[in-house]
Amino acid sequence: MGNSSIYCSNGLVLDATAPVFNGIEDNATYCVSRDFTVVEENLDTLTANGTVLIPVNGKYTLSQTGQNVVVAADKAGNSKTVTVTINASHVYDHDCDADCNICGEHREITHDWSTEWYHDSINHWHECNVCSVKTEIGAHKPAADDGDCTTPILCSVCDRVLTPAKQHDFSGQWHHDEHGHFHMCRNNGCTAADEHHDHSWLEGTPDPAPTYFTEGQRIDTCADCFRTKTVVLPILVDDIAPTGTVSIGTNRWNSFLNTITFGCFFKETQSVTVEANDIESGIDKTFYFLADRALTIEEAEAITDWTEFEGSFSISPNNSYVVYVKITDKVGNSAIINTDGLVLENITPVISGAADGDVFCEPVTINVSDDNLLRVTVNGVEVELTDGRFTVEPANKAVTITATDKAGNTKSLTIAVYDGHEWDEGVVTTAPTASTTGEILFTCVHCGEARTEVLPKIAPAIVEGKENVWNPTDGGTITFKSDAAFADFIRVTVDGIELDAANYELLEGSIIVTLKEEYLETLTVGTHILGIESVSGTAFTEFTVEAARTNPVINALTTFISVLLMILITFLRSYQVLHG
Repeated sequence: MGNSSIYCSNGLVLDATAPVFNGIEDNATYCVSRDFTVVEENLDTLTANGTVLIPVNGKYTLSQTGQNVVVAADKAGNSKTVTVTINASHVYDHDCDADCNICGEHREITHDWSTEWYHDSINHWHECNVCSVKTEIGAHKPAADDGDCTTPILCSVCDRVLTPAKQHDFSGQWHHDEHGHFHMCRNNGCTAADEHHDHSWLEGTPDPAPTYFTEGQRIDTCADCFRTKTVVLPILVDDIAPTGTVSIGTNRWNSFLNTITFGCFFKETQSVTVEANDIESGIDKTFYFLADRALTIEEAEAITDWTEFEGSFSISPNNSYVVYVKITDKVGNSAIINTDGLVLENITPVISGAADGDVFCEPVTINVSDDNLLRVTVNGVEVELTDGRFTVEPANKAVTITATDKAGNTKSLTIAVYDGHEWDEGVVTTAPTASTTGEILFTCVHCGEARTEVLPKIAPAIVEGKENVWNPTDGGTITFKSDAAFADFIRVTVDGIELDAANYELLEGSIIVTLKEEYLETLTVGTHILGIESVSGTAFTEFTVEAARTNPVINALTTFISVLLMILITFLRSYQVLHG
């Protein structure tokens, strides 16, 4: 029929190779512990003395002291056995032995070096206190020779005596230095000297002699050893400051003034001269500085912008000064002197409150200003000022005021002061009307001052509507106009009786009054007096109310109507009688 079946086995691994140990060998001895690895792809178990070992990072560790039987078996039944011994610690001959005697492991050691030096005639060295190994072996180095043969020369490292000490040999000629004369030791290399003996100096003649600016010199000789020395003769000392005098006109100053009064006054340019003296090194330079206030000596000494003085200099008006002068000698000594405060002014005092030729009709206050005012006089008599002012009382004549300052500048003016105004008769500048006031101008005959007075408004008048006539036949209104100001209106009267405002109309321009027809009809026939009263008075006028005039047409019509009424009445009566 062709039927068939296929069968297969599981995977088979044929392995006849036993595991391989790396890092341990059979019958070997190790110290403390031992790491190793096993090469076997199909490793099954690994034991040491029957205990399974677990790898860490692919390595196995033997740390049990004593004999260890290590067996590695793979899954195919192959195995490998080694026997190794683990010592508890390394074994060394001594503390300086670097390699373990059992396993040969190398360690770092530190020798215990001696602090003292060992030496022979050629070298010196240190030794280990444990193993006697030498270190720092070096040849002797002589210490510096102190130049004294009585002290030995030692090695500068180990102190071994290299050259023995000797006795000094002080004989032979004198030696000398600036401190005295002496004998030197004659032993080779010794620089020691015996006791010094002071020189006995004989002074020579100065050549050259010293001055205030240069040193001198003198050659002295020792009487015993004939040593010579040059003696520098110091520059002569000039410690005295120079002197001087500042002159302005007849004023003189020759010291430093701490108290400044500003009590010197001039009104013209002044020349400043200085006389300077120094009896030792001589005058070098003279300087000046112009200050506008008093300076302390410390401030004066701190000035840096001095001006060199040459003969003289000038100071000009309208300034205040303190002149400071600095005089220096040729070795740097200096002196500062100064003047008192100087006031130079050519500005005359200022007089205000009046001008020359002014006339006043009452006491007048005069102001006088000047920073250095000396006096003020009126007609030669000095007056006292309060806060820079004084009052000139009426004298009914001219007076002269003169102000003088401390520099001699003066200012004068002449004025007249009267006891009150004297007015002229006046001039009407604006005539008054009923609606406006007027003005009159008065002028003082002394000082020319002007004043005005108001002229009252004049009495008003009727300017339109005088003697108006009203007839009831014509009807309508009548109008009157007063020339008084509308704002001054008070009331309207007729025949002296105030009218109720309902009886008239009031219009502006100036005052316009219109009597209404209803009111006019109440008036009797005849002449009446209208009054328009205002602040400045009442404007009057007459007006006439006439009797009504007769109209023929109206009369005929009235008669016709009356006849018709009579006929009608008669008819009505007759009809009533006939019809009951």
